[in-house]
Amino acid sequence: MSVNRRLARSPRTMPQLSTANNVEPEHACNYPPIKHIPFPPMASQFQSDLINEWLLFAFSFWAAGLQFLHLYRTVWWLPDSYTNQTMNFYLIDQFLAFFLFLLLGRRFWYCLLIHCVDTMSPKKFSNQMRNIVKYTFFYVTIFLLGLCCLKIYLKQSYVVIYLCYPIIVYVITFGFDIEPFLRTVFEGDSVYMNGTPLHCCSTNPSMIRAEIAALKKDFNNRFKQVIFTTLLNAYYASVIPCCFAQKFLYYDIWMTTSHMAFVVIGGLTMCTMFCFPANYCDVLHRAALHLGGWVRIENRTHTPALNWSKLVVWPNGSFVKYSGDYYRSNGLVTTAVPCNSFHNRFYLFFQNPAHLYAILTSIQVILIFVQLVLLFCTTEWHNTLSLGFLLLSNYYTLFKMIRDFLITHKIYVAESAINKKINGYGN
Repeated sequence: MSVNRRLARSPRTMPQLSTANNVEPEHACNYPPIKHIPFPPMASQFQSDLINEWLLFAFSFWAAGLQFLHLYRTVWWLPDSYTNQTMNFYLIDQFLAFFLFLLLGRRFWYCLLIHCVDTMSPKKFSNQMRNIVKYTFFYVTIFLLGLCCLKIYLKQSYVVIYLCYPIIVYVITFGFDIEPFLRTVFEGDSVYMNGTPLHCCSTNPSMIRAEIAALKKDFNNRFKQVIFTTLLNAYYASVIPCCFAQKFLYYDIWMTTSHMAFVVIGGLTMCTMFCFPANYCDVLHRAALHLGGWVRIENRTHTPALNWSKLVVWPNGSFVKYSGDYYRSNGLVTTAVPCNSFHNRFYLFFQNPAHLYAILTSIQVILIFVQLVLLFCTTEWHNTLSLGFLLLSNYYTLFKMIRDFLITHKIYVAESAINKKINGYGN
């Protein structure tokens, strides 16, 4: 395993493949060595979780506050204004505000409690204390949220259903597991160290595919969390304030709608960087190099092909026959199943994660550019304040994206050059 962040190398000495057509090899072929460049050390996972949960909470709650500002702003600067406050706070339901504060910040408060438990409690009682805190915090949170819903229902009747129907989406997405409700990133069935799955540089094709399956499950869990967390936070931070707005209220629909869109995109990129940091994608990248990929070949007369075997680690450029079709291996080595679309997508996406960070960075740059244009064009103070806050948070996300892109790009270019030099070919 790459626990100590050492250069991982696979053995060269394996039995040779037969070159005869339609031979079924029983063992692995010559396994080219694969070099993994050590990744820069990152902060501890608990500190990272605490900071990131705080950032997500601050972004979402302040976005909700700014949406309330769009709805309940006043003309406090006029000489004859009846108020000296920037907002009509009396129009905001206090139980709705507390509901949003508690729901949007639940993961930060829980993470803070867990961090305190791990710091103060003895190690032998750590798991027991974690479970006590977990279930106690969950039931207290549900009770307080339910109490807020009851108070709001007594005032606005059926409108309270807007607060509750995301529960159905949660049950459909995660079932009745309470862990996704309390944490954005949580450990699954894989072997973890500091919250990150471990990679094993194995020469056994079955073990490689099993590792890929475990990483696939962990990746899907994180991806579901990104989508669900983004939409949930954007819904409660930007849509719910409009749903509970006073009927006689007049507000700028264009700016409130734009605010919703900016919160969705900004929250999506922020949550993506939280759930898929560079050191996590590096684990997927290392596994992808051992997995490889297959390219379907239409011209079948150029070279003899071997029958694909699940016991073989295929070198670059191998031609195999599988289910009546012909494939050529693409990668330093290939252990993927030729017709497995997930294996091909996994190798395509993570053979160089720097490309994914480049795409995310481009999206973030476009988002910031649009917000800057609107900021220069706006003349109203509340729009300036709203766009300024969103820009500030997006600048931080852009910084992390550019940093991860530069680090991964530099590492993987050097790694690719080393592997090409060792093996005499590239991907």
